[in-house]
Amino acid sequence: MKLTDALKGVPLFEDLDEESLQVLAERSTVRSVPSGRLLLMEQDEGLSLYILLSGRVSVQRQTVSGRNVLIAERGPGEHFGEMSLLDGRGHSADVLALTDCELLIISRDAFAKTVTDHPSVALSVMRTLSGRLRELTADLTRSRSLDLMGRVCAALLDLANGQGVLEDITQKSLAARTGASREAVNRTLQNLQDAGYIAISKRIIRLLDRTALSKRADHIT
Repeated sequence: MKLTDALKGVPLFEDLDEESLQVLAERSTVRSVPSGRLLLMEQDEGLSLYILLSGRVSVQRQTVSGRNVLIAERGPGEHFGEMSLLDGRGHSADVLALTDCELLIISRDAFAKTVTDHPSVALSVMRTLSGRLRELTADLTRSRSLDLMGRVCAALLDLANGQGVLEDITQKSLAARTGASREAVNRTLQNLQDAGYIAISKRIIRLLDRTALSKRADHIT
């Protein structure tokens, strides 16, 4: 795939003309990274904007006790690393490749030039950051209102994204998403299975009763 074609598919650059896309493509690179690779580390200097062409990554932070807490997941077309480019400070979180990924990497200078020449890109970044802040606020409110059972149910429904089967979902990833220990998540999953809400087979979770899961996820303690 040509870089200009890849850039066309990124919402951040949807208003750029062909010439501008070509200039940006000449200043960008594509990198393939394997699953499990740490792409960014918290507090490291931000030198580039990263755009996912394929694959998924997790944005996470480590607590004082050493537990990883999931902040968000990003998929194709989404970007990360922009905050440190905007404020000149270190990254606010770690970014880990959850799957094999293909990344479009744009240097700080190239990004700054694009924003200067095309203010619509800056507005798009602002809209994205605003949306992420709203999501984070909603997630924080929900996490403080729900018990662990409710948080696990909500996480399963979010990860399923309308599907009835979840594959390769680990207790570790659910623990990071819900802010709990792996042991506590394991007990909660077992309770959900005993109640007939889900069925677990190896690393596959089937959602048997989405209505019940949804009601439990909306239950405020």
